[in-house]
Amino acid sequence: MSFKQVTELRKSGDIAKALEVARSDYDMSVNHYSASALFWTLKVACDEDMSKGDMQEARSLLNEMQDVFEHINDREGIAQRSLEHLQIRLDPESSCIYDSYTKAKNGDAVNGYSRICEVKEFSLLPEKIKEYAAWVVFYYLKAHIGAISIKEFDEAIDVYYLTQCQKPSLVHSQILNMAIKFTGIHQDYNLLEFIKRWDIRNFRPEDCERNPEFANGLSLRDRAVRRCFINRKINVDEVEDIFKGSIGLSEGEVSELLSRSYSYLLYQDSVELKDRGKFFADAHEYVSRISHASPTRNQYHSRILQSVIWEMEDTDAGWFKDYFETWGFGDSLLETDWHKQESSGGVKLPSLAERALSKYSEALSRNQIEDYSEQYKLLLNLASTKIADNEGILRRLAKIHYKEGDVGKALAITVDLIKTHTGKFYFWSDLASYLASSEEKLIMACYAKSILSCNDEKYLGKIHLNLGRILQKKRMFREALYEADKYRSTYEQNGWPIKREYEELMGLIPIGTKPAEGNAGLYIKLERPADDFVYADLPKHTMMYYGKITRENKTSGKKRLMFVLFDRNNDRFLINPNAFGISKKTEIRSCFEVRYIMEGGKKKVVSVQLAAQTEVLHYQTAVVVKTADNKIDSVIGHGFKARVQSDFMKVTGRIGDCVEVALNKRAVKGKVIYSCIDLRASDKQSDLVSDFHGHIRIIQSESKTFGFVNDIYVGKHLLNGFSNNDKVSGIAVTEAGRTFALRIEHII
Repeated sequence: MSFKQVTELRKSGDIAKALEVARSDYDMSVNHYSASALFWTLKVACDEDMSKGDMQEARSLLNEMQDVFEHINDREGIAQRSLEHLQIRLDPESSCIYDSYTKAKNGDAVNGYSRICEVKEFSLLPEKIKEYAAWVVFYYLKAHIGAISIKEFDEAIDVYYLTQCQKPSLVHSQILNMAIKFTGIHQDYNLLEFIKRWDIRNFRPEDCERNPEFANGLSLRDRAVRRCFINRKINVDEVEDIFKGSIGLSEGEVSELLSRSYSYLLYQDSVELKDRGKFFADAHEYVSRISHASPTRNQYHSRILQSVIWEMEDTDAGWFKDYFETWGFGDSLLETDWHKQESSGGVKLPSLAERALSKYSEALSRNQIEDYSEQYKLLLNLASTKIADNEGILRRLAKIHYKEGDVGKALAITVDLIKTHTGKFYFWSDLASYLASSEEKLIMACYAKSILSCNDEKYLGKIHLNLGRILQKKRMFREALYEADKYRSTYEQNGWPIKREYEELMGLIPIGTKPAEGNAGLYIKLERPADDFVYADLPKHTMMYYGKITRENKTSGKKRLMFVLFDRNNDRFLINPNAFGISKKTEIRSCFEVRYIMEGGKKKVVSVQLAAQTEVLHYQTAVVVKTADNKIDSVIGHGFKARVQSDFMKVTGRIGDCVEVALNKRAVKGKVIYSCIDLRASDKQSDLVSDFHGHIRIIQSESKTFGFVNDIYVGKHLLNGFSNNDKVSGIAVTEAGRTFALRIEHII
């Protein structure tokens, strides 16, 4: 008998016959088809008995269905659900719970929940009924989460656990979701204790998956961790202990969720509420909560430090020491925190690490702390390798070495800083303070260099005073008094209190002494030992000053006057005269003794001293090929052609004359350009110039007129007053294999 025949009998309503045939077929051969035919026929018969009230017969049929079910391939779970539904209908308690589930799901959660609370024992109930009971509790909480108290919530959770619902499961995860929402409403609710009971081993794989399109990309587990921190008495290590062992969740991710929450909170305080008091209160609360945990490293942790630094004002600097140390100091800096940042306009800005160290140093200074921790010194050493171009870090490191007695390291760092940071007056002042007091000559030189390198007097008061004290010891009273007066005027202009050292110096200068009119010349005389000390390993190069140009900073738009110097190879150098204490009235062709270093493949001038006049440039012979207003305009030589543009080169001459020129060459868009930087008369002759004579042959066409004398080309500009076949003589020049006339005249 086939499955199809049993189905037809069942559908026709002849259940007794269908049941008889199905049982007979099943007894003969047990397989999926015979079992399915008998199972669904028994199901119809069971439904009929229950509708007649014959529960005993219905239970008998249900037992038979359970035996037959074992041989059905129930891939979609349809037969399983039918069995469960019949079990519920045949058990009064189960049936009541199912009805409660249906009502709760459809919106009547209160009555359904009340009925579940009346159940005394869930252990004997089927697993599916336990699940239905658990869902009733969920629907109740979902409907009343905003209205119930903590006590009522906990009572509902107790009922939920009495159902003995299977875990892990969807309903168990949803109960945690309700607890998370409840904590958002009652922020003093102890979610951490709830999770201990819930047990993190019950997270399903999908509870730990992050979806960028849902809940800001956070998984259920992430949201549970973050909600734990709403209770502000709970610290990171407590949460880490509870979630320890959760697959795929590291301690770092736990602290990252706390950092993420506070990063958003601080953004609200600063940008939306504009409440600085609340901002700093929340910032302090954050670091207090992570202070007992292992070092915190994540992008939100760094973002919090950055926002604190941006929000700080000068008056806030004092407390930054404790804040930065509690935040995690150097241990919590990410590798990216050492990288330079870039503004929207493409301007390179200091890295987060640089700005944090700068603020920390300022805090130490405000609190007058000089006993630096080993941790700080290690961080500075690390910073000196990570951001070696940061002068402030290296300068602080040098000061620490000096304070701890390692004068050699302090001097070495400062000397390197002076070489790479031309014009920074305070490095010269630092160097003076690290030298032994017996090195008076060198100390004076350093102070002189410092004064010559600075453009703003308001920074030089103390330096003037220090130099004045040494000058007084050398009985240079007028010069010492000038320095003392400079110190006093600077401090008075800035409203700063005059130091006791000034009064002491004034007491040592004879009464009636008049100050020198100026010490500029003295500074220049004094500075050489300092240059020799710092730049001893650099060779000296004599260069000549040949004019000035104005350069504009592309970023700031600020314009700066630069001096143009040339060396023996006629290579051009630009220097800032202010950075080297050079007078802007320096005469053209003045000579300087220059030292430079190589930086990024380029030569960078670090020292400039006025030197005796000497010949510097390299000259070569050239021929004048063009004049204008009685002045030489253009010249030609072996392999070059150059214009003469500088105003100070006013040498006169005729076309065809030989001169000596100094040339500078540079590449512009792949083409070599020659510039004439100096020119002088010469009695030398050039092999490029030759005399010629003969008859001129003039050629005329519609577009051009020119001529030839033998093979020498004569331009139209030379043909005025000449006729074809005239006898002429003249001077010609050969360039790139081509010979052309420079001057011609008639032969009489």
